[in-house]
Amino acid sequence: MRLPEIAVRRSISMIMVFIAFIGFGIFSLSQLGLDLFPKLEFPQIVIVSMMRGTGPEEMERLVTDVLEESVSQVMNLKNIESTSGSGSSVIFAEFEWGTDMNQAEIDIRNALDLYEDQLPEDVTDPMVIALDPSLSPIMFLSFSSDVLNEAELRYLIENDIEPLINRIDGVGSTMTRGGIEEQINVDVNPIILSEQGLSLSQLVGALSSVREDVPAGDFSFNGTYMNMKVETAFHSLEEIGRLVVGQNAGMPVQLQNVASIYRGYKDIKSIVRVDGSSSVVMVVFRRADANTVNVCGRVVDSLSEIDDSFGSAFSSSIVFSQADFINKSIMNLADTGLIALVVASLVLLFFLRSWRTSLVVAISIPVSVILCFIALRLFDITLNLISLSGLVLAVGMLVDNSIVVLENIFRHREMGQSPQQASIAATEEVGMAITASTLTTIVVFLPILFVPGITGMMFRDMSLTISFTIIMSLFVALTLVPLLASKTKNLVSSHKKGSIAHKHSLKMDGVLEKYKALLQKALTRKKLVILGTAVLLVISLLVMQTIPREFMEQPDMGFISLNAERTFGTDLESTDSTANVIEMQLRELLGEDLQSMYVKVGQEGGMEAVMGDVGPNQMSFMMRLCDVTDREKSVSAYKDEIRNMLDEMPDIQYDMEKSSQMMMGSSNAVEITLYGDDLEELRSVAEQIGVELSSIPGTKEVTTSIDAHSTELSFVPGYVQLAMRGLSPAFVSGELSTAFQGAPATFYREIDDEFDVVVRLAPEFRDSQEDFRAFTIAGMPLDGLGTFVERIASPEIARRNQSRVASIFCAVSGRSLGDVAKDVDVMMDTLDTRGMRFEVGGQTSDMKETLLFLGLAVIVAALLVYMVMAGQFESLLEPFIIILTIPMALIGVIWTLFITGTTISVTSLIGIVLLAGIVVNNGIVLIDYANRLRADGMDIVNAIVTSGVTRFRPILMTALTTILALAPLALGLGEGSEMWAPMAISVMGGLTVATALTLFLVPCLYVVLGSHKRFAKFSRKFQTDDKN
Repeated sequence: MRLPEIAVRRSISMIMVFIAFIGFGIFSLSQLGLDLFPKLEFPQIVIVSMMRGTGPEEMERLVTDVLEESVSQVMNLKNIESTSGSGSSVIFAEFEWGTDMNQAEIDIRNALDLYEDQLPEDVTDPMVIALDPSLSPIMFLSFSSDVLNEAELRYLIENDIEPLINRIDGVGSTMTRGGIEEQINVDVNPIILSEQGLSLSQLVGALSSVREDVPAGDFSFNGTYMNMKVETAFHSLEEIGRLVVGQNAGMPVQLQNVASIYRGYKDIKSIVRVDGSSSVVMVVFRRADANTVNVCGRVVDSLSEIDDSFGSAFSSSIVFSQADFINKSIMNLADTGLIALVVASLVLLFFLRSWRTSLVVAISIPVSVILCFIALRLFDITLNLISLSGLVLAVGMLVDNSIVVLENIFRHREMGQSPQQASIAATEEVGMAITASTLTTIVVFLPILFVPGITGMMFRDMSLTISFTIIMSLFVALTLVPLLASKTKNLVSSHKKGSIAHKHSLKMDGVLEKYKALLQKALTRKKLVILGTAVLLVISLLVMQTIPREFMEQPDMGFISLNAERTFGTDLESTDSTANVIEMQLRELLGEDLQSMYVKVGQEGGMEAVMGDVGPNQMSFMMRLCDVTDREKSVSAYKDEIRNMLDEMPDIQYDMEKSSQMMMGSSNAVEITLYGDDLEELRSVAEQIGVELSSIPGTKEVTTSIDAHSTELSFVPGYVQLAMRGLSPAFVSGELSTAFQGAPATFYREIDDEFDVVVRLAPEFRDSQEDFRAFTIAGMPLDGLGTFVERIASPEIARRNQSRVASIFCAVSGRSLGDVAKDVDVMMDTLDTRGMRFEVGGQTSDMKETLLFLGLAVIVAALLVYMVMAGQFESLLEPFIIILTIPMALIGVIWTLFITGTTISVTSLIGIVLLAGIVVNNGIVLIDYANRLRADGMDIVNAIVTSGVTRFRPILMTALTTILALAPLALGLGEGSEMWAPMAISVMGGLTVATALTLFLVPCLYVVLGSHKRFAKFSRKFQTDDKN
């Protein structure tokens, strides 16, 4: 027995199967994780090395050069980018998409080990970090207190609260920012130190030797066994002061003789405010394999328990939680899916005029979706914006197969067959046609899976979700629909004469008669219909050239991130004054739409050296707005207003794009990379490009990576003078670093508290450049040991593929990215770059590459659809006729995008790919039935007219359910829906025109080509050869 016959004749067994599947589906749904985007493995690895007191050029020469040389030998490497700063070297190794990143990380570690002996002794071991979405913070937690000072609050959060948060399942790491930290200061008097004949390195060495109590072994005395240790740890500040650090004239010199020892504070490197008040903020990161929503929920629960445990010591609040946007977006898409379900059901009820019949078809939607959850669980796909949007897109298509089956069952019932016979015979009759239709919808997603880069990875979940759902709908159409139809006696209710339903039926009959007349008229003017459609296609393709192009729409997440900086070298206090002004202006601009604002001035280093710029001139602002439905302006509109505000501040550079891209490819809209060896020449040409770029309409936030510069004071040692005193340049460098930056020498414990002990000059001896010049080493001022040279230096040196580079980048607003990209290409072709090589990249490059591959994906999808249809019809002619609806559907896509002002982007092109699999389905059903009628002896014209009239209602129903079900998504209402509006608009416009073409153009082509002897002979030849 075939599948429909099994379902009808063994109905109880089949119902039990569906109940079991639905149970598994609901269980699978409960196990699916919620996330913002699919699980992605980014092909990037970061290598970070630190060396205190080393300038950018020295870091480049001594560290970055060596590390880049080692990394460059690793397989599948695409690009190497590095930044050498003061005391830091950060290298980004980018690999080809699809590379096994676990193996790549091992290869990099092995390569670094081979070059380890070529690095300076003072450099830290290179830290290798694989980039992934878990490096983006998922939560910002704010802590404030009325009873604790800033140092006490910071200590409490860092030592008591942070460990509790880190123990939460799924939390990867945390960072605490803001407040002030305590330390033990050893402020040295350089005059007394020189009189005693000692050096700072001797003090650091003496303190470093006293760290922990040292075990002395196990001993047994007279049968008593005991452990012994040598107590060396300090128990009080007085003990630190009594430490002997050297001798002078045979007398011991204690630390307190040359320095003041007291409990003080670390130098403040950053200031944090939340909603205008000083605060301590904890940044929470998740593990790479953890679910964002679940982790955020556990942190919120734990935070509530912590608040109860610590009473009134502090108050906490959530500044930012990624789970909020994820939950709102998922719920919004789920609501959109429910609306689509209701709309599709109403369309069915309108056409079928019976709630029983409509219910039989409509039930296929929730059942198919629930069964799809089983596949999602098996393939480890989470419920995210991509996969859930795939479900929403599929809702309108899930009834297509069921409509065709039920319409055919109704026709067989009218022929006098019993409910069971009609259900079996009708389903088997159209079984191959709907199977082919399902295959054509699925195969269009194969090319998307092979699109390189972030696009292919992102939309894999959508492709699989739609495919799984449509396969399930086919299974439902072949089993559950005929089963339910066989149990429904009155499949279509009879309506009394004069009733609304009866009048509706008469109107539908009238519509069919009008369609039949129009189709017959079109068939008498076949060439005019075909030529007119071809001309309209050509005009549409010309109109398409005027439609703006974008890479990918950014969803309105309700957050604005702003990074700004003052001139390099600006101190923290001055930067904070500027930040206060910007903060006040932002509050005034955003008004009641602002829910909270996080402000950070300066940077504390650490991982921030990897994620962004470090320095006291840096400012970061993060603003959380109210829900998009509760405000009149979008995030994009507010960004434009903020840009206008900041453009009036001449000393400020800023960007709002890097922190808002959610790792969706390149962060800069336009990025021009200039290659050269001379830093000054690079700066000069980069500034010139920046000026020209600013003049292009639509460019915003134009900045260059090399425009900042600082005055560097270099000490050039006299090697004879040093040799006469037994000194080395390395020793001088160490003394200077300790004197003016400070050196952590040991730590001091007090009960459960632990503090760094930092050696440095007393503040009054390290306050000016004169103090620097007067600093004595071995009894000799620096002036006597060498010379000082002042010069302009870059605070950072950037490189790409082992060559120095300068990057010029900008955001785009008010114009399409494609139009700006064209102007940039023209600008760079005419600009004198003094022979320097350049590349234009950023999102412009990503857009060109991705749109090219997606354009090819559309062509490949059409070929695959043709191959599937050729296999079904065993003909080359009929598939050729049907496949012509794909380019003709572009007419609807182009004009819909043009009229609605929607750009051509990744999402709209994916809509066209999806359209290629949808638009042919109605043509398959139409021609399949026409071929059956011709096989029964009917002539070609009457066969296609009868097929058109018979299939008119199911074609119209399947098209309208898909089109109207996409309407909520096309409107782009609610969080996260902006990304999918272009896709829905493309499908709606294309399917509307394609439906009309299926009903009129396909019959004309069918008659013209089917009647042409050469085409008909060509098609029959293949069929005959196959039979022989």
